Amino acid sequence: MLRVITSVKFHTMKTSLLEIRPLFLRRADRTRGHVFMVMLSYLLVNEMDKSLSQLDITVSEAMHDLDRICLQHQWVAPEVRLARLPLPAATQAEILQALNLKLPEAICVPSSPNPA
Repeated sequence: MLRVITSVKFHTMKTSLLEIRPLFLRRADRTRGHVFMVMLSYLLVNEMDKSLSQLDITVSEAMHDLDRICLQHQWVAPEVRLARLPLPAATQAEILQALNLKLPEAICVPSSPNPA
């Protein structure tokens, strides 16, 4: 019975939360890699679910809220670009705190030509 429940939960998570389509792999190493990534994702989602239970929010809702955090690029001079993460909103900060995550203060961005 437990195997069936786990299988149903895994199938639902894989198709709705992770948005993974069916893959048809022919090489054994690629199949193992795919299974590894899917199982790693499954473990991460389960850990997130445990950590977020105190906030009364689903993993899907948390991912949607965190998805709005965007890296901002600012050109100071033609060859100087700053990359910053804005301060998270209140709900985002709560989610990050529940997950015991801290956003980095600085981000290293490879130099590239000015898009303007």
